[in-house]
Amino acid sequence: MKAWKFVLLNLTTILGILLGTASIAVAVFSDALGVAVLLIMASALIDRYDGRIARRYRLVSTLGARLDSANDVVTFAIAPAVLLAQGFFLNVSFLVAAITIYVLFGSFRLLRFHQREERTRTQGIPITPIGVLLSVLLWGIESRIEASLGSDLALFAFVLLLSFLMIAPFTVKKY
Repeated sequence: MKAWKFVLLNLTTILGILLGTASIAVAVFSDALGVAVLLIMASALIDRYDGRIARRYRLVSTLGARLDSANDVVTFAIAPAVLLAQGFFLNVSFLVAAITIYVLFGSFRLLRFHQREERTRTQGIPITPIGVLLSVLLWGIESRIEASLGSDLALFAFVLLLSFLMIAPFTVKKY
């Protein structure tokens, strides 16, 4: 009887991964940046509740935890990085550096989280709100910014700040 609940919960997390993957596809193959961001936001909503439901109803599993991490990497690290590559940087060096730092720091943050024993507090800001914030910002500035050295520097500095916030030494209560 309980097995179908595990399957349903894991399918919900897989839906989050599919939404993140769809966000990447939309960003790469169409001009619908807003749709890509909305897909990331929908996945964030799933990410917010699937773990809570699993813990509340004692449906926690190793597979579920790994699927959740896969969702975090695809949707909140890679998808926002792909959005960054959609014409926001004039200078390719800034683009490559921003994407590399963001994905590496986000991945490091996730790895560090899984090594911790204490799970009520977390070190640095979780990747989910950072990925959503970056995506929404990009959507908001999409038609308002013209790529230039000044905008490259400002956006690079913002991505760097978000990246460092994910691995910052302070702890916050897990939401």
